[in-house]
Amino acid sequence: MRIMSCALMVTMVPALWSQGANSRPQSCTPSPQVEGLYATEAWKSVSPPELSPSVIVISVSINSAMKLFIRARDNRNFEIVRGSLKRPRGEVIKQLAASHQLPENPYDAGKLLPIEWETTSISPEQFNELHSSFTSALAKLVEDAQSRSRDVLMTGGRISFHNTQYQIDYSNDGYESFEAIVDDVPTNNGHSDPLVAWVHQLLTFNPKTSVIR
Repeated sequence: MRIMSCALMVTMVPALWSQGANSRPQSCTPSPQVEGLYATEAWKSVSPPELSPSVIVISVSINSAMKLFIRARDNRNFEIVRGSLKRPRGEVIKQLAASHQLPENPYDAGKLLPIEWETTSISPEQFNELHSSFTSALAKLVEDAQSRSRDVLMTGGRISFHNTQYQIDYSNDGYESFEAIVDDVPTNNGHSDPLVAWVHQLLTFNPKTSVIR
């Protein structure tokens, strides 16, 4: 059977699991793809437990194991929030299913994932530099997409396996809101994509010394 609707199949997963291994027909066993889809949607909903309204938020998800939130609460308060998954998400979701505690909505399941949170305050100057370097990287990415279009049409794209993937979400209080997913693989010239390079810089961030290094 084909997946007719991602949303439909995702919400079916808890019901299929809850039937129990002994009572459910083999044909009702969720496929690994559907299980993975549910886990992915659950991870997307993960956010700091006390997420107060913020003017600007940049979130970076790293291989569904860690999330970073760069956010401006207002024009005076800025911070970076790091969330690390303490156990593999698939393991947690299967355990919830086995105990009949898995929510039908994967976004509710995200609240049940064991996350360790750490918040670091940053200065307005540090936030501005991180934000400016992000938008510059995004602009370069769009520029590269345009300049690369002819080569892609002529020679095709690229295939990568088992690489680190970053999902980046941006929101600035109702104006721009978008999502970008980039793979941590070198381009044809041996350099990282602009957003990948920006994430690498973000991961070296040290608020006590400088913004990025």
